[in-house]
Amino acid sequence: MTPRALPTTAARDLTRTEDRWLRASAERLRRRALERRVARTTRSASGEGDGR
Repeated sequence: MTPRALPTTAARDLTRTEDRWLRASAERLRRRALERRVARTTRSASGEGDGR
């Protein structure tokens, strides 16, 4: 392996790691938002039932 090939390989590995991290954090945010939305709808639905 030539010394010039090392930076590109490292950059490729870094990009792959960044992609994985970004995908994981995006998935986490999406899941948290979904859970919050479900909790809100459940709470408002039960609140409406109690109000009547």
